[in-house]
Amino acid sequence: MNSQLIIPFAAMFQSARLVAEIAHNGRFDMETATPLLSSLFQFEAESTEAVYGGLDPLSPGFKELEQQLSHADKEQIEIPHMVMAMMQLAKKLGKAETRLQQMRDELVRIEEKLEMYELTHVNTISAIAEIYKQKVSDLSPRIMVKGDPLHLENPDNQSRVRAMLLAGIRSAILWDQLGGSRFQLLFRRKALLELLRNQM
Repeated sequence: MNSQLIIPFAAMFQSARLVAEIAHNGRFDMETATPLLSSLFQFEAESTEAVYGGLDPLSPGFKELEQQLSHADKEQIEIPHMVMAMMQLAKKLGKAETRLQQMRDELVRIEEKLEMYELTHVNTISAIAEIYKQKVSDLSPRIMVKGDPLHLENPDNQSRVRAMLLAGIRSAILWDQLGGSRFQLLFRRKALLELLRNQM
């Protein structure tokens, strides 16, 4: 099994945890979100680690993944379900070359404005969210985010959720490119856990 697999896998869990925090508590940790948002603009990264600016920024994702793999709570399936949906959507996008190219073109346009707006600025996140809305939200499975309506009806939170889902799908595409599969999740959990603990 490719030892690099655990990196985008942890990033998916980091994205999903951020979505859950926004939806249930209205909290958006910009420091945790930054490496995920940044990964959307790493088109020619020299390594898997470089996509996220190293391994340290993914510490929350590694911890979340370790908990899921070693102490899975059958009552807490929201985050694993989100991750599985990200993987399914990544598979579909991998076969939709035109759509992927359009998404990349939009991200390039956003990147050109990053000197004006920071990565976590409301305008940047809104633009990233629009890509998800236009290019991903019509695909199935649709990721149904549950939470407190007070937070989910907030337009800024809606943009944050969509931006984090897009970042999660970007990581799922990388997972797929590295040879990741649902088979490994079902039958090679111990191997994944060993890879994870070697990275932590």
